[in-house]
Amino acid sequence: MTKEGRRIYVTTVYGHPIIAKLKELGAKWEPETKRWWVGSGKEAEVAQLCANLENSEKEKENPADIRIHAKATYKGRTYYIRDYFHGENGTRARLISLDGSIEFWKGTAEIEITKRYPNYRVTTLRSIQAYIEKMKEEEKEEKEAEKELEAKKAEWENGGRERGEPEPEDTRRTWHCLECGCVHYRPNQVEAGGMGCTRCN
Repeated sequence: MTKEGRRIYVTTVYGHPIIAKLKELGAKWEPETKRWWVGSGKEAEVAQLCANLENSEKEKENPADIRIHAKATYKGRTYYIRDYFHGENGTRARLISLDGSIEFWKGTAEIEITKRYPNYRVTTLRSIQAYIEKMKEEEKEEKEAEKELEAKKAEWENGGRERGEPEPEDTRRTWHCLECGCVHYRPNQVEAGGMGCTRCN
């Protein structure tokens, strides 16, 4: 919503619910700028209308209900594509931030798609949030384990190497699959209990 002279302009996307409300206020379409406008005398009504719709959308949308089709970057920032619109002027993508607080439309020529999510599996904004949270937690656990490992190695360096003793098993950062015998260097590559891993499965 912007005010220019004696007009209040509202920029929206095709088919947005606010259009019907604007028409009730007597809004008119300006083809040159592709915006709706009303006289400045109705500024308060339009502002209230925009605020009400924005609040209602934020309240009703659950991240678990927002399906994501792809991951993209725009101006160096990461966003997720939830919808596409194919019009006469090309294809536009509806971008949303990870926390759902930022949402806007941009032409696909202006963005860079870095990952596409398969159609056979429903990917939601909430599932992506949960995955990132899990990765951060695993990274935190790995850092803590690394600190503990370094402490054990330092203790061995100070006491064991001088006597020519071999490096103890508990200072070697590996995980073993009991099914195929493969050695891995990340705990999430081996299933719980060690029966199965990313190699034998």
